[in-house]
Amino acid sequence: MELRTLLVGKNKGIISDFFLVMNDSFESMTSSMRPQDLEAHVKYFQPQAVVYCMDMENREDINAVSGLCELLKKEGIPLVTIGDAEDCDGFVKMSGKSPDLELKKPLTLQVMRERLENYLMKRALLEKKAGMPQEKRSLGSGADNLLQEVEREMAALRGEAAVPAPAQMPEKALQEPGGKRRIMIIDDSTSMLRAIKSYLGDRYELATAISGKIGLKYLQKRSVDLILLDYEMPEMDGPQVYQKLQESPETARIPVIFLTGINDTSKIQKALSLKPKGYLLKPVDREALLSKIEEVLNEQGL
Repeated sequence: MELRTLLVGKNKGIISDFFLVMNDSFESMTSSMRPQDLEAHVKYFQPQAVVYCMDMENREDINAVSGLCELLKKEGIPLVTIGDAEDCDGFVKMSGKSPDLELKKPLTLQVMRERLENYLMKRALLEKKAGMPQEKRSLGSGADNLLQEVEREMAALRGEAAVPAPAQMPEKALQEPGGKRRIMIIDDSTSMLRAIKSYLGDRYELATAISGKIGLKYLQKRSVDLILLDYEMPEMDGPQVYQKLQESPETARIPVIFLTGINDTSKIQKALSLKPKGYLLKPVDREALLSKIEEVLNEQGL
């Protein structure tokens, strides 16, 4: 899903991050603070959000963004503010308006990206679902049902393992005879998840998770034939996830291939000492990945 953001404000560091670091998630454009420029860019670029990147903004700048709010409301475009508590609170106090989404620093770039991306995807999916005829929506009716379906679709779009609602969850969803072999990818990088999905999507059924905890939760209810596991992740790294897999009889049998950007010999040796079915260095080569997966699946008789 393409997410367009119009960036305004004095915080050049955050604006640079959108173009240099988060360009795989957002298509961005900048505008001056002149009211005429702001309106022209909104009408021309049709962003999914106007992102006000604040850094000691003055009253004139805040008034310019505040004056844009009526047009944004008319066009259905949310206003997102990013800044420290003083900047964010100052905007609300001076403008008398509340942003649709407020991101107060300190925030890591990853958290900032995820919150904005998740908010915009949820908003877009809600709008899409709301515009559909009733018979094309999820079974049942009501806002709660619609939100649940949106949450599942949004999880799939952002690269998480989307766990079906309890009423729809079979005791153990096994692969249908003759169906595609199912591979799980666990990696905290959404860009890596997208790349691997583009490599494998036409050959395998894929499940993705942006953390070890999400992946393990998915595996409590679903079976997979192979796991591609990022070696270095926050909170729970690849070796810790691997150990959890080995502790359960149901998941210990699943072959694991580590994906890692490390080039430290000692770390590679540590990864191999866990006895996975293999490891591949990032950036992952498509042909090497396909070849390794087929090799491992054939060894397992799958």
